[in-house]
Amino acid sequence: MPLSRRQFLYSTACSCLCANPLDLPIGLQLWTVREELQKNFNATLHKIAEIGYREVELFQLPVSNPHYRRKNFEDAGLACVSGHFYLDEFKNQRTIDAAKDLGLTYMIVVFPRLRSLSTRDVSKMKFEDLVPLYDKITLDDYKWNADEFNRLGEKLHRSGLQLGYHNHAVDLKRFGNVAALDTLIESTDPRFVTFEMDCGHVIHAGRNPVEYLKEVSNPNRTPASERPQARL
Repeated sequence: MPLSRRQFLYSTACSCLCANPLDLPIGLQLWTVREELQKNFNATLHKIAEIGYREVELFQLPVSNPHYRRKNFEDAGLACVSGHFYLDEFKNQRTIDAAKDLGLTYMIVVFPRLRSLSTRDVSKMKFEDLVPLYDKITLDDYKWNADEFNRLGEKLHRSGLQLGYHNHAVDLKRFGNVAALDTLIESTDPRFVTFEMDCGHVIHAGRNPVEYLKEVSNPNRTPASERPQARL
């Protein structure tokens, strides 16, 4: 019999709690329960905490009153430590201010920017419409993004926030002997840019996430883990 979403979350959390060698809080990306959140935000948060999760990550910044939402998380016994953002969203200082008000530590970029789309706000595009456009992405696009990440990461650092990047399978695209994600890691300043590995997308791209972590491990890049994903 197939597992329901709730049963899956419960069994996953129990497995993580029983095998947590790093002894760190177990976290959940809220995209997993986005439909439940729309039905009953507070009840869903409390259920997440009841299952055993202690940290959560936003998949978008959906609220006009971040203080109110922060209290919801705290009342449920959860810490909202990070959120996903498109690069376009950082143009608005209110986005950064809202992240600070929510108590976020990390602001995670979820897609690289295509310079050919510089006149379009991709944050308003549907995921399924956005992905095919990335077939045209170039290594120069990734180098340009690395420069943007360094600039933005330094700005966020001064505000007490940490910039990060969340990979998708497209980021393991190879240009000759070079993988795009390798270029991002090697071209960004570890003081200002961290990386959040999506293990599922690494596998989808045909790589082994454990072996890839070993390849790109850098002791200067402090982990700030999202479960079941991890940051380099």
